[in-house]
Amino acid sequence: MESGQLGSRNRKFYRRIPQRFTFKKSVVGYLLLAVKQKLIKEVCAMNKAELVEEVVRQTGLAKKMCKKTVDSVVSTITDSLAKREKVTLVGFGSFKVITRKSRRGRNPQTGEEIQIPTKEVPKFAPGKNLKEAVL
Repeated sequence: MESGQLGSRNRKFYRRIPQRFTFKKSVVGYLLLAVKQKLIKEVCAMNKAELVEEVVRQTGLAKKMCKKTVDSVVSTITDSLAKREKVTLVGFGSFKVITRKSRRGRNPQTGEEIQIPTKEVPKFAPGKNLKEAVL
């Protein structure tokens, strides 16, 4: 569909998208349009059940075994992070625990300034192969 054939509602939508996101003749542009018009919820989101289904499809193993495998991988990463150990999957990325410094913030209800304490949080750093696959 040419951009001249887009309805007036679609032209208004494309005017509101920043220039770097306009893909009038591509699938991505129409997915953005569908999300904006609430025809679909999200683009390319995968939950745990869908991940298990994809593993079943790619490996040909039983669904029960694939679910157990995915659960054990997630459990192992979680347990390692709980012990403050770094988990590295070469080419995919690294999971580690970092410490956020204490800082000042504001209570959104009262506007009062508060002290936010030091906190340890998990962090994921993508590997080279993952970065290249996304770009």
